Amino acid sequence: MSIEVHIQSADPHYETLIAGALTHFDAQRVNSPSDEAVRVILDFPLLWAFGQLEKLNSLQVRRTIVVTQNTHALYRDALSTYHVSGIVMSHEPNAILSAIYSAADGVRGHKRASDLTPAPLRVVRGLLAGLSTNEIAEIEDITPKTVNSQIALCIQAMNVTSRTELVTRILLPNGSLTPGAS
Repeated sequence: MSIEVHIQSADPHYETLIAGALTHFDAQRVNSPSDEAVRVILDFPLLWAFGQLEKLNSLQVRRTIVVTQNTHALYRDALSTYHVSGIVMSHEPNAILSAIYSAADGVRGHKRASDLTPAPLRVVRGLLAGLSTNEIAEIEDITPKTVNSQIALCIQAMNVTSRTELVTRILLPNGSLTPGAS
């Protein structure tokens, strides 16, 4: 049985990054996916997947994997708060294949790497999107004081001193200007 696969990318050229993985199994590429199709969101440029995930319903998200180049655990954990089936690195073709099969079965394969619960991770998601404390509070239906408390937890967990340093460390985990670079 062929698996319907819909690839979402900011630019079709990014699809070459995973093309090798897709040649190893029976997949039918579709442009207008059904809710049963596996969605593969290519998170290039960084943060692009967050906006795409916001547009999907819960059934669609359950059959979605995100392929990223960001190596930071908090970044991947923030993506996981959308309840996607999987989050994999772009340079791991076997992991991409495995994640597609899991998503086709509706199985969630991502295990959080950080000790943070979903609440502070959703706040991190807002920080990565450039939202203010009040905007995050409104979206999450919590008080600004709770947002600040969740941010303080993240700052402590990351051993940084500010929101800016927190976001920078997540987006540029190796201190490089190229996300995910060594």
